[in-house]
Amino acid sequence: MKKKVWALISIVLATAVFTIIALSKDDEVYSEKNCPKGMVSCVNAVTDKNSVKVVNGTSVYTRDGDFIHGDVFDWERLLDDVLKVDKNEIVTLEFFNNNPLNISGYQLDGSEREKEIDVTQNTFNAPSKSGTYTYELFGEYSNGTVHHYLKIKVK
Repeated sequence: MKKKVWALISIVLATAVFTIIALSKDDEVYSEKNCPKGMVSCVNAVTDKNSVKVVNGTSVYTRDGDFIHGDVFDWERLLDDVLKVDKNEIVTLEFFNNNPLNISGYQLDGSEREKEIDVTQNTFNAPSKSGTYTYELFGEYSNGTVHHYLKIKVK
């Protein structure tokens, strides 16, 4: 009898966990609903087939003349989500809460800027060679600056 009860409890718990995971799929990327209100911009990287959250790194904001500084020292560990793209595919950056006045893009080698990339109207092209690439997207906002980070894998 105890085995049947534990089996039933296990099935109920497994069903609950899978239901929670299925219902939380919307949180894989930002939306108007799940982007915290405030100064920080929420950013998604989007292609025709895939989308991921972009990681916010070091940021400096001003509020009522006061500087607010936020740091993410180990941003590379936060890049769990990798955007899968085709060669030369267009990647679009979606901003919630705060649109940048200007955004500059850099392909990184480790944590060093390797080369500047052209970001036009919040879009850029993925590389033409297969591989995994990390990008820093430096956003200048009316209330401060943010270093955003994104990892893509070109098929």
